[in-house]
Amino acid sequence: MPEQYTFFEGLVEAKPKVCKKPKSLTSCEKCGLYKQAKSPNIGYDGYTDKPDILFIGQNPGGVEDIKGKPFVGPSGKYLRKVLKELNIANVSGFLNVVRCHTKNNAPPNAKQIKLCGDQFFWKTVYELKPKIMILLGAVPVKYVLNKNSLDKSRFTITKVNNVYVLVTYHPAYILRNKKAGGEFKYDINKAKLFLENNLTKPNIKYEVLNKEDARSYIKSLIQSKREVAFDIETTNADPYDANSEVLCCGFYDGERSPKCIFWEDMDIELFKKLAFSKKVKKIMHNGKFDMLFTLVKHNVAWRGLYFDSMLANYLLDETQRTVSLQELAWRYVDNCFGWKEMVSKYLLAFKECPKDTLANYVCLDVYYTYKVYKKMYKKIKEENLENMSYLMGKFAYTLTDIEKNKVYINTEFLKDALDKVDTETKKYKDKFVKFAEKNGMKNFNINSGHQLKRLLFDRLKAPVYKRTQTGLPSLDKDVIDEYKKLIPEIDYLSEYRKLVKIESTYLQPLVRNVDSKGFVYTTFNLTYTKSGRTSSSNPMNFQNIPRTRSSDDSTFDPYSLIKKCFVSRFGEDGLIVEADYSQLELRVLAIVSGDENLTNIFASGGDIHSEVAKLIAKGRTPTKEDRTR
Repeated sequence: MPEQYTFFEGLVEAKPKVCKKPKSLTSCEKCGLYKQAKSPNIGYDGYTDKPDILFIGQNPGGVEDIKGKPFVGPSGKYLRKVLKELNIANVSGFLNVVRCHTKNNAPPNAKQIKLCGDQFFWKTVYELKPKIMILLGAVPVKYVLNKNSLDKSRFTITKVNNVYVLVTYHPAYILRNKKAGGEFKYDINKAKLFLENNLTKPNIKYEVLNKEDARSYIKSLIQSKREVAFDIETTNADPYDANSEVLCCGFYDGERSPKCIFWEDMDIELFKKLAFSKKVKKIMHNGKFDMLFTLVKHNVAWRGLYFDSMLANYLLDETQRTVSLQELAWRYVDNCFGWKEMVSKYLLAFKECPKDTLANYVCLDVYYTYKVYKKMYKKIKEENLENMSYLMGKFAYTLTDIEKNKVYINTEFLKDALDKVDTETKKYKDKFVKFAEKNGMKNFNINSGHQLKRLLFDRLKAPVYKRTQTGLPSLDKDVIDEYKKLIPEIDYLSEYRKLVKIESTYLQPLVRNVDSKGFVYTTFNLTYTKSGRTSSSNPMNFQNIPRTRSSDDSTFDPYSLIKKCFVSRFGEDGLIVEADYSQLELRVLAIVSGDENLTNIFASGGDIHSEVAKLIAKGRTPTKEDRTR
C-alpha cells in the first residue's frame, strides 16, 4: 500500500524579533529626525482603537507631517479607498516603523529604523493586538521579517511575535505603476478572507508510491486518458550539469490524492510512454523546464501539453513575463498560504532535502498547479484564447527539442577569431592612447570616461553636443560619431569600443560556455517579450548574432568572424540553412483584419513598406526615411 501523509500546516512561523519594551511612547529624541519634523513622533491612527488589520508603512510623508496623522497623503488616500471597496475600513488601522518625516521624503536609514522601531514599534503592536499586519513596501519587510526582497516575501502568511503577517506593495508604488493595482487588491483581500476564517489549509492527503504501486499508477494514467497535473523536483536548474538529476515526480488528477514517485522507483520506459501520449492531458507550470530536464537526462520525449499556467498567464497579460506558481496560486486559489518556505533552506542543496519534505513539496506543487488550471482555463475560454494556449503548448515542446540539440561551434576558428579581435583591439587602443598623450594626457586610460572628457573638452576644446540627465556631457555612440567629423582620431576610439563589445558580448561567452564536444546551448523564452516573439538567453542570446557587414574578404570584418564560428555538426558535407518569414506580423494582420488594401499588396507580391512609403511621399520619390517611418 502507498504511504499516506497529511499536508503541512500552511502558516509559517518566522523567527521572532527580540526587542525591549520602552517605558514611554510619548517622546523620542535619539535619532534627530524630530528636529526637522513639523509633527514629530506620529503614532497610530485608524478607524478603530483595536484594529483587526494593521497596515505598516516606512515613515510619514510630507502631507502626514503637516497633518500629524499616518496615511493621509496621496498613497494613504488610495489605500483607504481600497479598504472601503473591500469593506474592511472599519477594522483597519495605520502605523509606521519610523515615526518622523525625513527630509525630501528620503527613506529612513538603518540606524533610524532600528532606533525608532525597537523603541516604539513593537510596543505599539503589543498594545493594539491586531489579528494580522500588512507590511507595505521594503522598509517594513526588512525590519519585521529581516528580508531584503519584497517580492520573495509575498504570496504567504507568516507569524512573527504571535502576530500574523502579510506582505504587499506600498500604495505609493501602485500610484506609479497602475497595473500592479490588481495584485495589491489580491493581497489585501487575502487578509479579509483570513479574518473571515475562509482561508484554511488543504484538508487532503498525499501518497508516496513504491515501485510496484508506481507502475500501476502510471499505467492507469495512460489508460484513463485523463487530465493530470505534473511536476518534477531536481537537484538544480541546469539539465546539462553532469551532477544534476531528477529527484522525484508529482502527479494530481483532481480526484484521487496527489502522488509522489521518487525517481529510483520510476519505471523510465513506462514514464516515457506517459510523457509521449497525446491522449493524456498534461497540466504543468513552466512545463518547458520539466520537459527539457527529462529529455536531456533520460531521453524522455513529450507530447500532449494541454495547459501551462505560465504560458496562460502570459496570454492573459503579456506584461507579466515570468510568474511563479506560488504567485498564481496566491491569486487564484483562496486556501493558499504559500509553501515554498518548507524547502527554502535546501534551495542550494536540494538533494539534502528530507524525503518526506520533498514529497510534501512536490505534491503541493501539483495540487496547486491543478487548482490554478481550473480557475485560469475559464479566463482563457472567456478571452477566446484556447487555440493560442494549445499552440503555445505545442511550441514549448518544439523548442525543447531544439534546445536539447544545441549548436555546434568550430572551436579552432573561435580561438583564431578571438586572437584576431584581440590584435585589432590592441592596435586601435595604442593609436588612440598615443594621440591622447600627444595632447598632454600622460598615462591615459582609454576606459576612463573622466579622462576622455578632459581630453575632449579641456585639451581639444570640443563642443558639448548632448548632456546626460545629470547635466554632464554625454559620450554615447551617437555623440562619438559626431566628434569623428571634427576629430578624425576619434575613429580609433570608436573602433576600439566596437571590438571590445564584440569580444565581451559574443566571443568570450562562446569560449566560456562551449562544452568539451564543441556544443553550446541556449534557452528560448516564450514569455519574455510583449510582442509574442521568442527570445534567447542563458548563457547568451542566439537570436542576436550580428550579420556580416562587409562582402570584401580583404577587409577585416569582426562581425563576419562571429557567424563563421557556427558550423554544421555534420562536417564539411553538412549545411546550415537560414530561413526567415517575410513581413510575417503584417501578413497575419492582413488576414485577421481583412483589410482590402493590405491583402491586395501581399496578393500582388508587393512590398508593404514601399507601398506605405509611396503614400507618405505623396507623389515624390520615396526616400529611405519614408520607408522607416
